[in-house]
Amino acid sequence: VGRPRDASQTCWMAVRIMRGITVITVLSSVDAALLGRVRGLFRRNRGSSTIASATVVRTSPIGTPFPVGPDGPTWSGPTGTSFLPEDTVARASAGNPIEKAKIAKDASTAFNSIYEFAAAVRAGTMDWKDVEKADMNTRLKWVGLVHRDKRTPGRFMMRLRLPNGITNADSFRFYADSVEPYGSELGVIDITTRQNIQLRGVELQDADKIIDGLHARGQTSFHSALDNVRNMVGSPLAGIDDQEQVDTRPFTEALNDVITLNKETGERGNPVWCNLPRKFNIAVSGSRDDYAHTHINDIGFQPCTHATTGKMGFNIVLGGYMSVKRVAESVDMNLWIPADVPCAVDLTTAILRIFRDEGDRGDRQKARLMWLVESYGEVTEVDGHLRCHQSYREAVVSEMKSYGNGMEKMVDMQQPRPTDSYTRRGYLGVHSQPQAGWLF
Repeated sequence: VGRPRDASQTCWMAVRIMRGITVITVLSSVDAALLGRVRGLFRRNRGSSTIASATVVRTSPIGTPFPVGPDGPTWSGPTGTSFLPEDTVARASAGNPIEKAKIAKDASTAFNSIYEFAAAVRAGTMDWKDVEKADMNTRLKWVGLVHRDKRTPGRFMMRLRLPNGITNADSFRFYADSVEPYGSELGVIDITTRQNIQLRGVELQDADKIIDGLHARGQTSFHSALDNVRNMVGSPLAGIDDQEQVDTRPFTEALNDVITLNKETGERGNPVWCNLPRKFNIAVSGSRDDYAHTHINDIGFQPCTHATTGKMGFNIVLGGYMSVKRVAESVDMNLWIPADVPCAVDLTTAILRIFRDEGDRGDRQKARLMWLVESYGEVTEVDGHLRCHQSYREAVVSEMKSYGNGMEKMVDMQQPRPTDSYTRRGYLGVHSQPQAGWLF
């Protein structure tokens, strides 16, 4: 059990999940006055974006503000398709069956329809079999509901989003209460390889109540399956590792908000990223051990000190993934950024925007990021590692510049990796922490 960085703050138990291993630590809560100030920020205008007055600011398991909309089918906003260029819409319209389903009826409709379906089933005016197949098997995945139509017809695996794999005791009680009615054979909780939780056996009439319960606890299931950016993976030892280079928690939390938070309304469910060509994985490592496995993620943040300034930051790697058709290790982007959350947000947004608009909409086997990176030019070996073509790097940096935040000025060429011998550490057993006298 770890000690909070400020022992004077209120604490609670939290569980970090990494490849089936749980590490229980104590996390300090957010100061009430600070939380109040942040709530105020969320109510102010952000340029053209105004957070709706109905927004409720909950607290995430690590104590950060978590804005959500009110309970029920209140989501509003433009469709995901409306953010696509005309040529992308045309390619999707002529694309694979999933692309056609997303064009026929936007996946963002699931943010409201799940409430409507659940209420109708409870009222007896609808059976789950009456739900359109494309809703049942495709669009409901945008709220985390994956229909197990062959093994358990009418029941779902419900995937959550837990940035950095952090949750708490109250949430685990809620997970257990949610699946207990389905019995020990069907009502199962999975711990996943992306530091996440999945609830099995979920029935349609219960799904809306689970969603509202998650939102009340500073979590969501939105954008967690199919063509979405999946759970943000970070270091399972974030904040308690005596060899930590970067605390990954602020990065995973911020990137989770990029994907799931509708900045126009303050609700969860972000149409900007509602129509990607394929799933997308992001991992942020906090040490040389790379517990987050950046080499198999679409974007990997690998901590590295700048050779000249000594400033801590990240080398960026791209395109790693595994499928039945191809296994691809991530390639170097030849780009370094400082360990700065806004810079990481702009970089991720730029890569995602290009992927969303230019990714393959025909062959799903070729719709992952690596294929798009390769379309910009030949991937070549440099210093023993594969590296993307300079034209792709230039496209991303140019996209960052177009946002007007000046973050493109912070990027640099990739920094040299350490050359000394290093053995990857294990994290089972008892280990020292940076907090003097405390162990995990």
